[in-house]
Amino acid sequence: MNNTFSQNNLTKKELSWGIRYLLFQTVFLSRLLVLVNRLFPVPLSEVWLNFAFFSINLGAALWILHRFLKGFFPITCKQLFRILWVGILFFVANQALSRILGLLLSYAAKGFANINDQSIAALVRENFPLMAIGTVIFVPIAEECFFRGVLFRGIYQHAPWAAWVISVALFGFLHVMNYIGAFPPLTLLLCFLQYIPAGICLAAAYRLSGSLLCPILIHAAVNAVGILHMR
Repeated sequence: MNNTFSQNNLTKKELSWGIRYLLFQTVFLSRLLVLVNRLFPVPLSEVWLNFAFFSINLGAALWILHRFLKGFFPITCKQLFRILWVGILFFVANQALSRILGLLLSYAAKGFANINDQSIAALVRENFPLMAIGTVIFVPIAEECFFRGVLFRGIYQHAPWAAWVISVALFGFLHVMNYIGAFPPLTLLLCFLQYIPAGICLAAAYRLSGSLLCPILIHAAVNAVGILHMR
């Protein structure tokens, strides 16, 4: 483990609450928001419901990990050049791997399209500014805090290989879980596979750069490119 990666560690409290919230987010938050939304006299549109989901996750990340996040700022300033070149490297790697994997999946399953991308595209066309704020700013910060900052880093301290496998797998599962039961298992599996390159590249960028800012910037750039193509 390089020095910058190990300088700013999570406390046991941050790790505990971070994992608890990640499980809550994965299993319950979406369903809870849908149930609460039905109680409103005028329910929120799907775009605003998604924005609420993004906002809650961002608020939770900043609250639970405020000490940890405050601690990595000095490290980030010292390692800015490293963060930038590692970020560019893994952004390009992710785009290339995702493109190759997408072509292979399209060849293997004729007419295959990522259902999560289709859902996001519909929301982007409905309200581009709101989705841009949510997916380019809120989502990268929240997801990198929990998936890389808590899950990957927390497990890596005890079992490095488990950290890679679990963080990548759960990251992919988060993007397909809401479609379970509505689409065939094969479609869900193919969609899940499409998130593996991102999960690997983001964790590798954090591990090599030593700063959570690196995967946040990569994630933001990937999402920005994605929604601009959807617009």
